[in-house]
Amino acid sequence: MNSGRLEAALFSYALDHPFDLVVGIAQRAWIFATGPTAIYGHQPTHLVLWLYRPLVWLSALALVFRLCRCALVARRYPVWIFEQPANQATLAAALTILVLAVGESGEQARFLLSVVPLLVVTAAAEADQLISDIRAINWR
Repeated sequence: MNSGRLEAALFSYALDHPFDLVVGIAQRAWIFATGPTAIYGHQPTHLVLWLYRPLVWLSALALVFRLCRCALVARRYPVWIFEQPANQATLAAALTILVLAVGESGEQARFLLSVVPLLVVTAAAEADQLISDIRAINWR
């Protein structure tokens, strides 16, 4: 019974304050994009983390670029998004990050590890697409 009232209050707040909702979701997604490693106040200091954090950030940036590319292409070819496995991984990564960002606070580092493989696939697909786009340019 209490969960039903809480759910109703949350939906009511979301409908009454849509801008605050979007800003809150964006802030929580940003936490994921920064590659958090702290869990329950413990901040690991392993040497590999100096590489992990920037790679997660770059992969998240590639995810944003890939989502923009999908949005632009989907206007003309809506089915294209679902045909390509890289696009499916992109959408899965974005939706997973949004769900985890909205649903959990304080344990982002633990949940981010489950999304890293999708971020890597998305980053590789975007890098491949950028290389293809650069090769297609007539440089003469």
